[in-house]
Amino acid sequence: MAEVEIIEIGYGVAHYMDGKIYINKALNKYPKLKAKILDHEMTHVRGEAHSDWKEKTDFNLIAFIVSHPSAWVHELPIWFTRDQGLVYNKQRLLYWSMGLLMTAGWFLLFLWVQWNWEVLFG
Repeated sequence: MAEVEIIEIGYGVAHYMDGKIYINKALNKYPKLKAKILDHEMTHVRGEAHSDWKEKTDFNLIAFIVSHPSAWVHELPIWFTRDQGLVYNKQRLLYWSMGLLMTAGWFLLFLWVQWNWEVLFG
């Protein structure tokens, strides 16, 4: 396997794109978490596309995201950077669209019940 270039960035947590791993430079303060994240990103390098679905949530990762506001970009489905331009995450797009569709469905169901309350429960 070829060497993979690791580029430190000031936002998000980490992602693999165009043969490079981009990782938040604030993770240098958390060597164990950084090692675990790099190991995970290497699964993408090896071609294990669905490795994100297999991962268990790590409390240390959640604590890192909460304590570093720039890491919240990792949770967005689409973002823009100067060096990469418009970046999107297919998995996050799926999560966000499912969440928005479910929210809209519940809202419309609530409105329908309100409008038809007397018809339904007379």
